[in-house]
Amino acid sequence: MTNTIVNTVPIQTGLTNLPAIQPTNAYNELLRIDHRLTDSDNLTFRFIANTPSNINQISNTQFGSLFAGDQVIKDRNFALSETHVFNDRLLNEVRFSYIRRNLAFPEHDPTTPSTTITGFFSIGGASNFPQGRIQNSFQLSDTATLQRGRHAFKFGADIRKIQLLNLAAFDSKGTFSFSNFQDFMNNSALFFQQALQTATFDAREWDQFYFVQDDVRVSPSLTLNLGLRYEYETVPFGLFGATDAQSLAALVPGPVKPDKNNFAPAFGFAYSPHPKSGLLNRIFGDGTGVLRGGYRIAYDIIFYNIETVNASNFPRVVVPRIDLPKDQFPNLLPVSGSAVFNPLATYVNTPSNAKSPYSQLYSLSFQREVHRNWIFEVGFTGSHSLNQINQLQGNPSILTPAQAALVATTGNVNAIPTVQARRIFPQFGSRTLIATTAQARYGAGFVTVNKRLSRGMQFGIAYTHGRLISDNDESLGVGAITTGSPQIPQDFSNIKVEKSLSAFDRKHRLVANFIYDVPTLGFAKDNGALKRIFGGWQISGIVTRQSGQPFTIVTGVDSNGNGGGGDRPNFNPAGQIIRDPVTGNLRTFTTSGTPFFVPLGTNGLPLNFSLGNGSLPRNSFRGPGFFNTDLSLAKRIRFDETREFILRADFLNAFNQDSYGNPVNSLNSADFGKNLNNWGNRSITVGAKFRF
Repeated sequence: MTNTIVNTVPIQTGLTNLPAIQPTNAYNELLRIDHRLTDSDNLTFRFIANTPSNINQISNTQFGSLFAGDQVIKDRNFALSETHVFNDRLLNEVRFSYIRRNLAFPEHDPTTPSTTITGFFSIGGASNFPQGRIQNSFQLSDTATLQRGRHAFKFGADIRKIQLLNLAAFDSKGTFSFSNFQDFMNNSALFFQQALQTATFDAREWDQFYFVQDDVRVSPSLTLNLGLRYEYETVPFGLFGATDAQSLAALVPGPVKPDKNNFAPAFGFAYSPHPKSGLLNRIFGDGTGVLRGGYRIAYDIIFYNIETVNASNFPRVVVPRIDLPKDQFPNLLPVSGSAVFNPLATYVNTPSNAKSPYSQLYSLSFQREVHRNWIFEVGFTGSHSLNQINQLQGNPSILTPAQAALVATTGNVNAIPTVQARRIFPQFGSRTLIATTAQARYGAGFVTVNKRLSRGMQFGIAYTHGRLISDNDESLGVGAITTGSPQIPQDFSNIKVEKSLSAFDRKHRLVANFIYDVPTLGFAKDNGALKRIFGGWQISGIVTRQSGQPFTIVTGVDSNGNGGGGDRPNFNPAGQIIRDPVTGNLRTFTTSGTPFFVPLGTNGLPLNFSLGNGSLPRNSFRGPGFFNTDLSLAKRIRFDETREFILRADFLNAFNQDSYGNPVNSLNSADFGKNLNNWGNRSITVGAKFRF
């Protein structure tokens, strides 16, 4: 239990788990037909159907099934390919495929307003529901392989048409936001907004990919891989950029232009000499060592979720927002119901100069076989990612030091102008920008040791020491990421200070795997019945150890007053931090000064509009490490050469090791610093298979 202050009165609160049955039923069908038309032609047809139904899996699951929703998927996949052999040097494969996905998310309660009490809980279904989509994908590809002397050429094209019928009724139930529990008890919301139109669209996108590749054997010791790829994608609806004069004059970006210069070169090499003596022999052996390296560029496509979040704008949808409504919850406030231009409405758009995200990938490694059964490898791999997705604000609010000091002194957020009145252009509303300006850089050294199967034993071990730096990790609100690492920058005018360890960084990672065929005991080798009992046993497993996830301490409120989030406190280096060595819980001791400073309200929690930009860096803490061991025990009973019965038991997290994850990182939560995750649980699955 924790004391939460409400109007100077301490109220005990605590966390409890409300159970909900979450059954999953899935039906899978697979059909494949291979037919040899002629000696030179082979035809293959494949059909795959997948129909899973997941109950109580989406929306707000904090209250069991009350505000939860289901996920119902119908997947169909058809593929037809024909391979033609022209001669012993030229082969061609043409393929056509059609994929259809019907994705629905029926909510149990589609009417209660979506209400968030920061630091506590949510009421009603999530604000980004209801939603759903039907996607049809058509693909026609052709790849030719030509062997000519030392060269192995591959070239071809891949043409795709994607149709997306999308339902996105964001904020349609009405959305309340409360800064803390005291404001909720006082019915004093931070804002209310509601979209009274549905952002449904039918988008069509064409993708074109062309490539040429040459694997050239320069010498018996050296092979080069050379390639070039070109990609082009259309931009459906210009990702809903504004085309009307009113919106364009109100800070709303125009249509996104197609990115037409997406050339992706690739280069690789493999060098494996056969020296008989000398230094090279000691390094490479006699053809048992190989030096590999490569560089390539890989592009991504802007479409699915970006199209969805950009759809809820005028003239399709208007989302009116009312700041600081008092004594209104849970009643919906009256807002305009027609899609008319409102300069104060919230817009979510992508800048017209957006580019396709891409990464430069590079690696260098050396591999050596020793004593036939042992293989060692050491290497380096890295990437530099550019034009990545991030979320910015084109019309932020400005909080002056004097205004912040006034709020901090009086404890009254109404002592200064509202968020809207403090915007750079107060005549216009929020202008959220789903931009392509984020960057990341990754570098890692690795070493692996593998032993081939011999004497019934096979195992491998791999260790990676890496570092991933980024200035944004997730812009669209995936909770598993944004809970620990802010979705948006603290200061929209200074993105450089966001550069830090990524939430995806794992400094150390060690993975070991093994398979051991237990030898039959001597007394059972010559006895058929005993051999079936004591023979055919196999033990296998995977052991994983890795560093914890970086996370950010946030104030949990709009402490810098820019109308966004992800705000951080000031850091007091004299403050004392003691972390629980097991759970990673944060315990602060104010006798040396609190390490995290932000002005507090009467409820003892951070106060809106009271600080400005905090000095604490992004992702400056790391959660507890991850430890897991999976073991399997299998028993094979062989009846003859064609019939076999297999029993198998899998022990997932066999030693019941706790995986604590990150503690609560919001200073606006009464549970700040505590680890409230569901810890490790062992699970055991048993299966049987008869092969004939």
